[in-house]
Amino acid sequence: MTVILHGQGELSVNGVSQRIHSGNAYVIGSYIPHYLKNTQGLELVNILFRTEDLLRFSGSLKNQIGFQSLFMLPANAEGGSFGHILTLNYQDHEQITQLVHTILAEVKTREPGNEVLVQACFMILVTTFSRLYALHLFMSQRKRTKPHRLFIRQNSHSPHLYV
Repeated sequence: MTVILHGQGELSVNGVSQRIHSGNAYVIGSYIPHYLKNTQGLELVNILFRTEDLLRFSGSLKNQIGFQSLFMLPANAEGGSFGHILTLNYQDHEQITQLVHTILAEVKTREPGNEVLVQACFMILVTTFSRLYALHLFMSQRKRTKPHRLFIRQNSHSPHLYV
C-alpha cells in the first residue's frame, strides 16, 4: 500500500505508466514489476503487509467490493492489470496522512503497545481505502448508466411528477 504525501511522478506497472501526485494512494502486489520515474519532490510511504494477515483481521470488510478490488483482485494477482489509483480529497488526504504519521512515529519510538496502534491505524487505512474505492466504483457505474431526470410540470389542475 503506497500513499503519496507530496510531489508527483509516474508509476509504471506492467509497462503501463500513470501520473501520480500528492493525494494518490494505490496497492500493488509485491511480485508485480513496478517502478517510479520522472519524480518531482515525491514523498511517499510504502506500507508492506502480508495478505493472510490482512484477511485475518478484516472481518466483514473482506466481503466488500472496495476491499476485493484493491486488495484481492487483478492489480494484485500475478500478471494482472493495474488501474487502482485512489485520488483522495483534501479531508481524506489529511486523515490518511495523520494515520501514516502515527504509524511511522509508533514504529520509531517502539513504546509498549506500539504494535497494537500500528495494526489499528493500518486497518483504519485499509477500511478507509476500501470504502473510498467502493464509492469510486459506484460513482463510475452511475456515470455509465442513463441518469434519471426528475422534474415537476404544473398545469392548472395539479402538479405532475415525471421520472
